[in-house]
Amino acid sequence: MKTVPLLLGTLLALPACGDGSSESVESPLPVTPRTFLSGTFQSAEGITFDHRGRMFVTADKALWEIGADGSTRKVTDLKGPIGLAHDGAGGILVAEGGSSFGPPEPRVKDGTVLKVTSAGDVTVLNTDIPDPNFILVRDDGDLLVSDDIGDEIYLVPGGGGPSQVFLKGITAPNGMVFSLDRRELFVSQSFAEVGTIIPDARVWRVPLDANGSPGAPALLAKLPDAVATNDGVAMDEKGRVYVAANLAGKIYRIDPAAPEPILVVSGVPGVASLAFGRGKGFSETSIHATQLFGGAIFEIPLGIGSAPTR
Repeated sequence: MKTVPLLLGTLLALPACGDGSSESVESPLPVTPRTFLSGTFQSAEGITFDHRGRMFVTADKALWEIGADGSTRKVTDLKGPIGLAHDGAGGILVAEGGSSFGPPEPRVKDGTVLKVTSAGDVTVLNTDIPDPNFILVRDDGDLLVSDDIGDEIYLVPGGGGPSQVFLKGITAPNGMVFSLDRRELFVSQSFAEVGTIIPDARVWRVPLDANGSPGAPALLAKLPDAVATNDGVAMDEKGRVYVAANLAGKIYRIDPAAPEPILVVSGVPGVASLAFGRGKGFSETSIHATQLFGGAIFEIPLGIGSAPTR
């Protein structure tokens, strides 16, 4: 999401307790959330763990590194950061939303996609997407970038450059994750119509051919909350998709083989982005979730780890 008008924004990681020992039993659902960090930020959006197991979040117009003890370090100030991903080699990928909001056309193409080092060095990768939101890194290093104020998902070269439309037709696409076999893409939908902030609750599945090119989207599931306003997603090691229902303050799990949404947790108002823990001191069998309205970071104990990440 974004702020005023409050639009939606922004991923992943692996399995175990902070001491590196693995929990073996899945937690019965729903679970009780834990507050990992509170009182530091007013609004938090994107979250990712890098290849070294360091947590990064976008909050209060900056990129931050968060320690396992809850300590914070500002990496760099940014204009309007939303979604986060990591490139597998130390770079943090940031989507900065633009200023356009729906009709009239044409939309203003002033969003940016950035790569930021842990030292705060910023490289601009792309500037031609109106409202970039969530970033998903493909196996070839190229980036899929959703635009939650339009109906496009864009493909951006991993090294930077002009984008091309990867998929058009899912209204207000937000969080994205690949299936374990990379033959499907799952996409959460935030709003019911382009250019509105009418909440939506749908999650889509997109078939991918051997070259990674998309087919026609099909409905995977619809969350039971009319005000869900779907945001970030993550996937566990069994290939099940977790969806943040932002305005409902809940997280649901969807098994693509039997896609009836199951409530994972409630009582997490404004939940935005999701990432399984990774690295020493973080629970690798818990989802860490940011809070758009209030700036907290929640820990959701699941007893299962993440799908493989870069």
